[in-house]
Amino acid sequence: KAFFGLASYLDGILRHNYREELGRGLRLGHAQCPPEVGVKAAELLPKVLANYGRALARGDKVLFQAMPRLLTLWFDYAEELHDLPEPLPSGASKRTPRDSKHHVPASSSGGGFSPARLLATVHATVEELSETLPPHQWMAALPQLVSRICHKNPKAFELLSGILRRVLEAFPQHAVWAVLALR
Repeated sequence: KAFFGLASYLDGILRHNYREELGRGLRLGHAQCPPEVGVKAAELLPKVLANYGRALARGDKVLFQAMPRLLTLWFDYAEELHDLPEPLPSGASKRTPRDSKHHVPASSSGGGFSPARLLATVHATVEELSETLPPHQWMAALPQLVSRICHKNPKAFELLSGILRRVLEAFPQHAVWAVLALR
């Protein structure tokens, strides 16, 4: 329960910081979105996912709160970060047409926000959870998993397919009906 409490607390901080920017109509990585928002997301998101995962690894008491939130964060950020370009090096002003809308400034220290680095960390966390959490926990979120099967991020799709495969192997009579509709 302590891991769930920590994850919820960090998730609240992440949502609060991000909501302020969304309230102004800015998306993560937008030219007018302060780079600190991306850096804060890069710091908090992996911790939030890992702590939800730790809570799930300790039992099923918070399964129906932690699993949907973990999946929502993973799917939403994987989609959003997939669309962001890498930051330009400090002092660089060359922009491609794609960068003009969503330029992500790099920090001068070199340790700034990198969408690819954050996405790799998120995927690594989910990959570890997909191998360690028991299939019945994933089965509890089967409708949410099936609804995101057409995810545009290739790594997210690969991980999602592996999770669905594990659920189908463990619960073929229950899971086949949800997956059969995908054909």
